[in-house]
Amino acid sequence: AVGDPCEMPSDCQSAGSPYAGLWPTSCMTAGGSTWENGYCIDFCTLPMDYLSLPALERADCPEGAVCLGRWNDPSSSVEMPEIGGCFKECTTDDDCRVAEGYICRHDLGPFDARMSFENGYCTPQHCATRACITSFVCGC
Repeated sequence: AVGDPCEMPSDCQSAGSPYAGLWPTSCMTAGGSTWENGYCIDFCTLPMDYLSLPALERADCPEGAVCLGRWNDPSSSVEMPEIGGCFKECTTDDDCRVAEGYICRHDLGPFDARMSFENGYCTPQHCATRACITSFVCGC
């Protein structure tokens, strides 16, 4: 399921997705970053207004997940929906794999236009102060 540990893409439910063979992978691992024990994501069609307050949208993600864009740039003028990533939804750190170094982050966007949402997404702890979901690579 989204947010569960994985070693390879085939460990994740999203391995059968038509986007599973495309970048990004359905199993985030520690390749240059810290996705402790891996992290399954799924893929979603990013809503045109996915950065609309007050809450992050589920879109077509499975229950308990939110759809995040690759660039997280509220100033971009995207004319067509693009493929986003489904990350585990949370409201507190306790909703995430805390013992493995994951936290609940409620904000998105570039430093000069960061937006804070009612709900959040589970991400590696070292992403607490950085916009690491960008491009689905938390190599910050």
